[in-house]
Amino acid sequence: MSRSATDRTAGIWHRPFLAAFSNSGNIGASARNARIHRQTVYKALERDQTFREKFEKAKEEAILKLETKLHGLALAGNVQALMFLLRHHDPQTYSHRVREVSRPIEVVGTMKLSDD
Repeated sequence: MSRSATDRTAGIWHRPFLAAFSNSGNIGASARNARIHRQTVYKALERDQTFREKFEKAKEEAILKLETKLHGLALAGNVQALMFLLRHHDPQTYSHRVREVSRPIEVVGTMKLSDD
């Protein structure tokens, strides 16, 4: 599954990894596609500034593709996708959290209950 140490050092796996990653955003699957261990990716991110910059660009591309897919699902009627987008774009209105409202209560009328 893994390429030789010489290939990893030479960065031969960078191109296939980054191509797969820009389509999926999934490090593990992209590493398998490039026939390397995902730890190789993490080590390269720590040590190689050029690779890190290319990785960040591929990550942005993956996010755009995933957002496009999510919007498509929402517009097709997928309620979970729709709610996710609404919560993301308008968390004040569509948040999961219950908000406590502190304001005075105004009594607008009274009603007598019957003894029945």
